[in-house]
Amino acid sequence: MPKSPKDSVRRLLTESWENPALQAELMAPQITCHVASYPKPLEGVERYSEFQAAYRSVLGDVHFTVEDLLMEGDRVAARWTAWLGEGEAPSEVGSSEDPVAVMGISIFRFEGDRIVESWESWDSLSLLAHDPDVLEKLSFTL
Repeated sequence: MPKSPKDSVRRLLTESWENPALQAELMAPQITCHVASYPKPLEGVERYSEFQAAYRSVLGDVHFTVEDLLMEGDRVAARWTAWLGEGEAPSEVGSSEDPVAVMGISIFRFEGDRIVESWESWDSLSLLAHDPDVLEKLSFTL
């Protein structure tokens, strides 16, 4: 049975951080990714993979919870929370061992069963609260 675009987006967000090879299955080779805090789009699945690997190297464990998926025409919008650190969600409110939550919204455009373009935006202030030097550490990815 063919996968739906919403299923593909859910898999990309929840599985590809631990299984980067999945990106080549779900994204077109010539994908264009527009990231809100970056000066120019990421062109191609290989560049997207490098971008994601840079974030993994700086942030460590990243787990996504998909909060909403909405589809209209050839686009899927996702509202998500990324958990930075050990575990997938807080164990106890206020615990210093809880992972940091970073909320974001992504929009994905499909051609056939592949993602060909995306727009990414997330709560950068939460990243800075987690690690004040995160932007400097990630500057090589620009």
